[in-house]
Amino acid sequence: MRNSLGKAGLAVALAVGLGLTAVPAEAGDDPASGAGASEPGPMVLPVSLDQAGAYIGWDETGPAQGQTSLPAELQGVALSEVATSRTVTVALTATGRVVAWGQDERMMQVVPAAVAAAKVVDLDATSTNVGVVTADGRVMVWGMSASYGDATDLPAELTSPSGPGQARVVQLALGQFNGYALKDDGTVTAWGNPGGPGFSGQDGMLDVPDGLRATQLAANAGAAYALTTDGTVVGWGATADQPSWALPPATQVPDNVLAISVSAGCGYALLADGSIARWGSVGICTPPDLGGKKAVAVTGGKIDQHFLVQDQDGVLRSSGPAGTLPASLAGESIAQFSHYGAEGNSAAIVTRMLRAERPIITGSAQVGSGSLTGTPGTFSAGPDEVTSQWLVNGQPTGAPVIGDTTSTLSLAGYPAGTTVTYRSTATKAGETSVTSTSAAVTVAAAPTPGKVAPSVSLKITKAPTMKKAGQATVTVQGGAVATGTATVTATGKVLKKGKKKKRTITVTGVIVNGTTTVKIKKIKGAKGKWTVIAAYAGDATHHPATGAPVKVKIKKK
Repeated sequence: MRNSLGKAGLAVALAVGLGLTAVPAEAGDDPASGAGASEPGPMVLPVSLDQAGAYIGWDETGPAQGQTSLPAELQGVALSEVATSRTVTVALTATGRVVAWGQDERMMQVVPAAVAAAKVVDLDATSTNVGVVTADGRVMVWGMSASYGDATDLPAELTSPSGPGQARVVQLALGQFNGYALKDDGTVTAWGNPGGPGFSGQDGMLDVPDGLRATQLAANAGAAYALTTDGTVVGWGATADQPSWALPPATQVPDNVLAISVSAGCGYALLADGSIARWGSVGICTPPDLGGKKAVAVTGGKIDQHFLVQDQDGVLRSSGPAGTLPASLAGESIAQFSHYGAEGNSAAIVTRMLRAERPIITGSAQVGSGSLTGTPGTFSAGPDEVTSQWLVNGQPTGAPVIGDTTSTLSLAGYPAGTTVTYRSTATKAGETSVTSTSAAVTVAAAPTPGKVAPSVSLKITKAPTMKKAGQATVTVQGGAVATGTATVTATGKVLKKGKKKKRTITVTGVIVNGTTTVKIKKIKGAKGKWTVIAAYAGDATHHPATGAPVKVKIKKK
């Protein structure tokens, strides 16, 4: 079973992510013996679209800060990975978008703009930091920043996209003050607090063993561990060198370890026979009773000795107090889970049919332009059938298309102002059908002969602040001197009662001799970067046009 998890390819072996690890079922496993009966894998994190699905969250005894209430924007959306902290939950959609919710003084629930704009392939969270790996190999971390180095102080090699032929980061493991990036060639990059006076608990955390080639990483505040390519475990850091944290003999047998995880109190290794080897404070890290079943996945709590185990039948069991798991997990196909601790936030992804990529419409939506092309949407949990259809002004048009085949819609006979969408519906036995609709496009009028297509430029001559107005100059060029009106729209966030809220301000000015200057009024509570866009309404000789967005930083002066 080790080969199917690791030596067949590092990409399949990187199954920790959030500290969750699992062993895939082999083709020859006998369900009667228990091996592979739950067919959980290979559980690469984030899980595949076929395994992705719905979020189930629970908070055992921690403070209620909204961290178990799924945001409206994720309702009905397929998720592929989830990470939990004490009062914050972070999730990855099946399309690679990161969303966080809850409330934390370190602002871990506020996803940075650079992360929101990126496609993400892995994430991790601790009590102090949240981090992600992007599809192009970059690492981004946000949350607590210490004065003496921590996981947010990334080395330069991890902040730029991987070039052709370069090793790419594929998995992230965060400790409280340190971070570890595993690359697809098995090498490990460590960064953060080097220890020393006042930080002795971080001594040795950057001392990655020479020549290490790993398939999986796990870390806590005082140590880091790697599952090597030969199926054994190595550790380094302040607590890893303590006698009580000595690795058990079973973890040093080649090809015997399938996956690893660590909590604040213990380390765990999932062994080839379905048992779990423990080290650290093993007297209090008591595994849950599996009733003779084999374990296929384990994840440790980030702040205590408790951990969750999934058995061969797919049942999730807790080492904590009885009754800590929600009844809603019963009978569900659990694809991935994260555990903060007995006094905190936990979550699971259960395989369920939900929408992933929405349908897409391409082509020029303009009278006389020919046709539009619709690409069906995608769904999690392997639908039995996906049917797609055009809607014109909200009414179905033409024959439905089955499968992932694109469809075309001729615009002949449709006047300007016609609204067009493309809708996909997924069906599966035993599940409620799911519908996903594209963004609407509106058919524009055909170009008027003789009109000029102008260009629009925007210059911010004075950035607005919370207390003073700013100035924006719009220039329209092309053909004769433009007249008409220009609209300047500024969009950003303001602080209101301690929370960030999106706000949009629109100002209109009259174009004279191709130019207008308008004032952007003072923005109370403005915070950070705002986006400003200028749009020209057109006139008798010019088409409408929109300029490129301009970023401005709103200051508090």
